[in-house]
Parts: sequence; C-alpha cells; structure tokens
Amino acid sequence: MTSNNLLLNSPIIFIGKNYHIWSVKMQSFLEAYDLWEIVFENKPVAPLPTNPTVAQFKFSSEEKAKKSKEKSIIQNSVVESIFYRIMACNSTKEAWNKLNEEYQGSDKTRQM
Repeated sequence: MTSNNLLLNSPIIFIGKNYHIWSVKMQSFLEAYDLWEIVFENKPVAPLPTNPTVAQFKFSSEEKAKKSKEKSIIQNSVVESIFYRIMACNSTKEAWNKLNEEYQGSDKTRQM
C-alpha cells in the first residue's frame, strides 16, 4: 500500500479548529468514495416493493450501506468532544449542518 492510498483511506480528524479546511477536505474525501451526493441530498432509501427483484434488493442494500458509511466517516472524523454534539443527529446531513453552523456560523451568527 502506498502512502497515497493510506491518505485516501484516512479522513482528517476535526479537533475544533480550522473548520473550513476540514469541511473542504471531508467533502473531497466523501466525493472520492461517491458518498457526498448522499450527504448533500439526504434522500431516504426507498422501501423495497413486494417481491423485489435481485437488482432492486441489491440496489437497496447498497444505498443503505452508503448511508451507514457516510455517517460512520463523519462520526469518526471528529474528536470525542465534538462527537457528543452530533451523536444524536438522525442523518449525516443533520450532523454536517450542525457542525457547519457551530464552527462556520450561520448567516445570523456571522452578522453578530
């Protein structure tokens, strides 16, 4: 394994400083694994129809796995003290937005 592969497999850990840099790197990391769109769109996985085909079952399983991966990546890319702030979030997008508002600030917070 080359050092480039090792870097791709390890997201940067956010410790509460330089949020803007972390968020850009995390977006790139998630894009590299084809997960960013899922975070951004936050669409629920469609329920399987009665008697699903193998292709429908496989697609549903892959979508569920992607949602689990993206959530795991975000949760594991922050230090424990920050994890406590997002652990109750129901979706990765909710966690992302919470971190964004807290560390980058909402429009209202920035105006203050």
